[in-house]
Amino acid sequence: MKYCLSYKKWFVLYLTLAGWLTQARAVTLSVTPPVTSNTYSGVITLTVTGLTNSEKISIQTFLDLNANGSVDPGEPFIDTFKITDNDNSAAIIGGITNLNVPIDNNPAAGAITTALSFNPIVVFENAVGQHLFRVVSPTGRFSPVTATLTVTNVPLAQSISGIVYSNGVAPFPYAVVVAQDQQANNVAAAAVADSNGHFLLAMPPGTYSLIPAAPNYYYDSSTTPSVVLTNGISATNNLFLTNGTASISGNVYDAGNSNGIGAVLLTLQSSSLFAIAFTDTNGNYSAAVSPSFWKIKPS
Repeated sequence: MKYCLSYKKWFVLYLTLAGWLTQARAVTLSVTPPVTSNTYSGVITLTVTGLTNSEKISIQTFLDLNANGSVDPGEPFIDTFKITDNDNSAAIIGGITNLNVPIDNNPAAGAITTALSFNPIVVFENAVGQHLFRVVSPTGRFSPVTATLTVTNVPLAQSISGIVYSNGVAPFPYAVVVAQDQQANNVAAAAVADSNGHFLLAMPPGTYSLIPAAPNYYYDSSTTPSVVLTNGISATNNLFLTNGTASISGNVYDAGNSNGIGAVLLTLQSSSLFAIAFTDTNGNYSAAVSPSFWKIKPS
């Protein structure tokens, strides 16, 4: 009996120590800076701790449309990459480091620090709203860990605002509104509408086209408003999305190995009608559109 009791005590102690060790090595993710404007042109630094030595992870980025801090169904999966603790070999091409490839800059074992370029002209990655970074274990060793990045409007004297409507009736919550610079013929900025469909974009003076987008909805570009912003002007324009009644789905994959490619933006177009979709982690996509002939283009 004494031996059995002693064994039980040691077993309880072992479980307690194992729990402490698990907590001590819990995976964490931090984002620096946690808040920035949509014209910031520096880097976003991600730090992951609690890994095992040389552990491989995936880092995914989502638009947190409702800003609740978790990845919900239908929220755009906008970027993904793999990185390994203390392994920089993927960035070496001909003996030269490719700065466009995320690498671990942290020499400590079990910790990864990597810097991502925050380029203002990359629309969804820099849309005004809340973004989620998620660390995933390819082997399932730990549960996914998330951290947020909040992107704000740069303070300017002029802006464009309005409400996005669904089917011309109800305000559409959490739609994405993109402003296209007509003179430069490129995307200038984007913002996520709030729960009441209201959006706001602070913009430099110029002439812009506004395009709303949301999963499983399409937009008629023939109704695109042209907005002329001058110094100190606040322009107001409402936008309209229509829910699709037909479905287009498929898979985007690597032709070299047939692996599905996640976080690919697809643009769909039928005459003046326009829609978007993103592939999931397995490369699958689905979009609800109107019955018609649609062209699909990976972007």
